[in-house]
Amino acid sequence: MLVSLLVAIESTVTSTAAAFLLLSGQLADIFGRRWVFITVVALFALGSGIAGGSNSATRLIAGRAVQDIGGGGINLLIELVVSDLVPLCERGKYMALLFAFFALGTAIGPFVGGVLVERSSWRWRRPALEDKPL
Repeated sequence: MLVSLLVAIESTVTSTAAAFLLLSGQLADIFGRRWVFITVVALFALGSGIAGGSNSATRLIAGRAVQDIGGGGINLLIELVVSDLVPLCERGKYMALLFAFFALGTAIGPFVGGVLVERSSWRWRRPALEDKPL
């Protein structure tokens, strides 16, 4: 649920589409849920680091692409794990709780993005040549 909350917050701060679901599902069938889940969470974190530390649009786009591959896989694998562990007669309760956390993250995401834009600065970045006063 925590991972779902973080993905929901991230997907509403800067929203892009994820199209990696089919491959993630097949890899989970072949290699098992655990290692594929760990891999997509690691890809999500790696992409977040690349995008967060980017100093060019190209690097930002590349970071977001890696992040979306992980994020799409996370959403699918969460549902697969719940479907594997919970009997069908009780699955609705667990999915409702899972989607409630996702809804909470979706509601909080724009607020977090607004606070980041409003309160942060780019002073830590290395100044470009054209930024230097003459």
